[in-house]
Parts: sequence; structure tokens; C-alpha cells
Amino acid sequence: MTPEELGLGVIDWMARDTDRQGRLAVLAGNLVVQILSLLVVVRTMLLGAGSAMAPGIVIHVVLGALFGYFLIQARKA
Repeated sequence: MTPEELGLGVIDWMARDTDRQGRLAVLAGNLVVQILSLLVVVRTMLLGAGSAMAPGIVIHVVLGALFGYFLIQARKA
């Protein structure tokens, strides 16, 4: 686990009881992190790491989809 992942986890944990605006901010921030991380994984793959990066792609796509889904749900509520 990287320091960034740990820090993001702490932010998420501490924001669990926030109001609607706080939840929207945390969900949007997490979605941005997943999109940017996916771009880094794809770039690493293209630079020669090849299929060894496939698990990273799956992880970031799944997490990004979940954060996107919950962000949409939170905006509707």
C-alpha cells in the first residue's frame, strides 16, 4: 500500500459521517483518483510492462465504476 492510498483511505474513513456535500466531494475526488490512476497504469502498460498491468486496469475500472455509481446515487438523493 502506498502512502497515497493510505491517505485516501483515511480521508474516506473520516468522511463517513459527513453531510451530503461532503459525501459528494469525497466520491468525486475518489473518482478522479481512479481515472488518473487508470491512465498511469495504461501508460505503464504501453511503455513495456504489458499484460502484467492487467490486474491494475481491472481494479481501477471496477473502483471507478463503483465511485461513479455511488456519486450519481448521492446526487439524486
